[in-house]
Amino acid sequence: MADRRIINAIATLERGAALSNLEALLRSQTSEAGGLESYAERFPGTPLVSPAGDLSDSLRRVRDDVGARGSTEYALSVMMSAASEILERQERRIAELEERLALGQATAEL
Repeated sequence: MADRRIINAIATLERGAALSNLEALLRSQTSEAGGLESYAERFPGTPLVSPAGDLSDSLRRVRDDVGARGSTEYALSVMMSAASEILERQERRIAELEERLALGQATAEL
């Protein structure tokens, strides 16, 4: 098995790189297609999370807040949720572009 220090160092470096990428991608996706719902809107029956803002706020906490960064469960859950949100928005965008392309081809054939 590899040296635990090496494994931990790689995990820290990769999480930092992934976090930067996720923040940039989420920012670009939400600026193009509308903002993110707040936690109060997404989870209306859960008042405990209402003041937490939205997913982009949670990503910032993973980067800036030692407590959030130190909770592997929180950090990975937020990062996974951000990746899922980005993928979902990209899938919708691809579907819209495919639809436009199909309409353009159909019009050109007339």
